[in-house]
Formats: sequence, C-alpha cells, structure tokens
Amino acid sequence: GVQTFSIHEACGRNSTVASADLSLELEQLAVSGQRGVHLWQILSQAKYGVLGVQENALQNPEQNFNVMLVRYMPSGKFLLTLHRDGIVKIWDSRSLELHSSTVASRKVSCAFWEPRWETLLIFSPDGATELEIHEDKLSQGQGINASRLQALPSVLGLGPF
Repeated sequence: GVQTFSIHEACGRNSTVASADLSLELEQLAVSGQRGVHLWQILSQAKYGVLGVQENALQNPEQNFNVMLVRYMPSGKFLLTLHRDGIVKIWDSRSLELHSSTVASRKVSCAFWEPRWETLLIFSPDGATELEIHEDKLSQGQGINASRLQALPSVLGLGPF
C-alpha cells in the first residue's frame, strides 16, 4: 500500500524539505528539513530520531536548514548527509551516532550520490569534487579518506561553474 507522511508533522510547521531518502532494508525514511534530519519508521510512522539539530534551533531554525542531501548507503547501515557548507557526515543509521565527518568543499551548489560507484559528486562555484565513500571501509572503522578528493574541472578540462 501507499504510505503518506505529513511534512509539518515530520519536520515542523511551515517546514521546507530539502532532501529525502528511503531505506527498504531498515524500513526507514530520512527527511531533511529546517529542524535537522528526521528519521521515521515506515510501517508504524513513528519518529525514530533527529540528526543535526543545533542548540538554538527554536530561535534560529534557518541554521538547521543546511543539510541539502541525505542518502542511505546501499546496505542501509550508514546514512550520508551533505551540508551546504561542504561538510559530509556519515551516521550510523541504527544508533544515530556520528561515524565520520570531512570537509569536501567550501560551498555546495548541488550534489549527486551514485550508490553503485559509492561516489558523491559535489558541485560548487569553484568547480566539482568527486568523493569516494566505500561502505566496506566504513564498516572496518575507517572514516572518509580526504585524500580521495579530486577536483574534476582539471581532470575533465572544465572551467569553474
């Protein structure tokens, strides 16, 4: 059957959703809005948790609206968040603990996650960056390897965007 969720109940009244993703393995829905990333159990529609809420979220909810991309890794074990300021965070999707974090870019315009290649493409005013995030290495306790960052314009012969 079809499940529906109310956005104002999921993320707060007058909220705007920036990104959402579904993990069929965990039967979980992740929605990024003005008050962080909200996680819901699909069948029960019960809220599972909230990630990335700043301490003064009620006074300045716009500070929490910087998660522009939320994606489950292929196995569903990890949840990737990309913030507008270029920070990539990997969360344990069950415990909701932060697993690792890195700065991938200075300012993000848009991004694309390709799960088969375990690659995050980040586009900014300065160009594009490719970040490889291998789930098997994350499972072994390794974080995001910052040396894997590669400026695409120089490789592809593209100028700044």
